[in-house]
Amino acid sequence: MTDVIGAIGAVIGYLGAEVAEPTLFDRLLWPQRYYNNASVYDVLVLLILMPMGGPLHRAALQTLDQFRENGLYWGRCRGHMLNSAFFHKQNSTYSIISNDTSGNIVKEARNGLWVQVLKMVNPARVFPSVLANTSSARPDLEGRPRDHSKRLRSRHTIKYLKLRPIFESVKGSVKVSEEQPLSFTILLGILVSELSAIGIALFVGLWRGSSWLAVFFCIPLIFKLFGLALSVRRERLTPEAVKLHPPAVPAADMKQSPGPSTSLFEIHDGTNGFMLIESSPDLLLPFFRHYGHPIRESKVDRLREIWGIVLVYGFTVYFPAGLLALLWMDDPSRYIWLGYQTYTIVAMHIVRLIGLEGSGRTESGIAEHLQSGKQVCFSSGGVNILAELSIEEIESFEAGKTRVRQILQSHVWGQEHDMTTTTKPSF
Repeated sequence: MTDVIGAIGAVIGYLGAEVAEPTLFDRLLWPQRYYNNASVYDVLVLLILMPMGGPLHRAALQTLDQFRENGLYWGRCRGHMLNSAFFHKQNSTYSIISNDTSGNIVKEARNGLWVQVLKMVNPARVFPSVLANTSSARPDLEGRPRDHSKRLRSRHTIKYLKLRPIFESVKGSVKVSEEQPLSFTILLGILVSELSAIGIALFVGLWRGSSWLAVFFCIPLIFKLFGLALSVRRERLTPEAVKLHPPAVPAADMKQSPGPSTSLFEIHDGTNGFMLIESSPDLLLPFFRHYGHPIRESKVDRLREIWGIVLVYGFTVYFPAGLLALLWMDDPSRYIWLGYQTYTIVAMHIVRLIGLEGSGRTESGIAEHLQSGKQVCFSSGGVNILAELSIEEIESFEAGKTRVRQILQSHVWGQEHDMTTTTKPSF
């Protein structure tokens, strides 16, 4: 019987290792970002689908391979954090369109927070019914009746995000703070994500009287808590970095910084519709460069990096250790362990197939508020940014490109443009 259970455990380990995503270790190394949203929906997703007690050894090895390829083993300030679990890289670029530039400047968006926000905005929440928006009374972009002989193949959205600095909270806006080193929301997210393991551990400890197995089930939670306590420090915004200075007049008379003229940033992604951001370069470019990047100034910072790498390595041996521990378990405990592994594999399948890996993230919380028509006040390092989102729905890709071209041209020439928005008819 022991041989059969061991064989079943090996098969479960193989199946689970194939479905586990390395992005799980982004959560381990950056808990301040990935557990910073405590909406009811995200809490439920974390509770049911986000335990890390399954077979993650293959995903852990892939993460360690990336550390090695990036040169993070070489020493303090050696190698590159970008495109590793410490600082994930997005496959997006951006172009800057402004009155004082003769052409587009195309660069990588790196870990841009606002780009991820736009990616997480769900058009179905803004335009819930496709059929409701295809009535014959609705004109096309030029105001002409629609040609219903053309088949509708897909819908596209133009997401227009407007950012501006403020010095006081705007009435009616939702306050969203940056990722703090430690907060109740982050701690709650970590505990909730491993609540299933905690329940199993209590059951095994009290009913089976196996204290060592109860502790074994809680090891992923212990790893997460150590990861939170010793996580790397990260770069934040500062008023000096964004060249933002309080106005000379009283705040009651002037809540918004005059600042420099704004530029229009076109985000090139290819799979998330058309995305535009209007902001001053000094305010937005830090998010495309170093915002959130690990600080690597001291030996203590290097020790934090090493500790993070060690935690990832711990998950390479956690599941194999569980297989080995089957030799010392009685049959009921073996069934419990195999059942929990099966549960975690099913959860990982759901997360991967539906695309729920972003649940609990800071960007997810901002996107939820923006797509519901609310303004968001994002606070970081003494800098407050007011974000507004407008969305227009387009019924063909070519029409979307034409509409974006119109918006870009109107911005360059300083003209007003009109969009269907989630907050008001036009800017």
